[in-house]
Amino acid sequence: SNPVQAHQRAERKKALKKNKTKRLRERDAKVATTRTITAVTEEIGVLEKKKAAQTDHLNATDTRALERLRKELKICEAAEAERQAKAEEERLLALQDDEVRQSQYAKSEEAVRDANEARFGQYAAMSVYYDAVMNPYGAAPPGKPMVYHAQGGGTTMDVRRACLPPGLAADKADNDGVGGPATVSASASAS
Repeated sequence: SNPVQAHQRAERKKALKKNKTKRLRERDAKVATTRTITAVTEEIGVLEKKKAAQTDHLNATDTRALERLRKELKICEAAEAERQAKAEEERLLALQDDEVRQSQYAKSEEAVRDANEARFGQYAAMSVYYDAVMNPYGAAPPGKPMVYHAQGGGTTMDVRRACLPPGLAADKADNDGVGGPATVSASASAS
């Protein structure tokens, strides 16, 4: 026989085998995404009942179908296990992201609190804007200057002349047991 024709036949056989495996892979991938375990199990059950009714004998078509369904069942179970593992991994990643976000928020909240404490903490109660609940740092509204209660009444922008307002000074005196208006200490005014 002709060696060229033999080579061409061998190439065709190789191409057919390659196409067959490619088609099977594509079919398996489609089964993994579209079929459910329960549907495949039901079909297997129908063929098993048919086999039992026919005294453990199926024709060739049903036998091939049963083999294919068993293969599909394995594919579906593997795909389901993979989906569950992926869902669990995504859930764990989401939990980690939430924990990271919460810790970053807590850190940022602490950082803001510390910055406010450093900036306003010592003079907070002397500020005209001070409120124990709504503005515990006595920070001025945006665009407004920092204004403090002045000794002898009135207001001042000079923190060295600032003092506690009469209502807070009386509360502080009751708590401390010391009378008189509270003023900025010499060490505080030096800074």
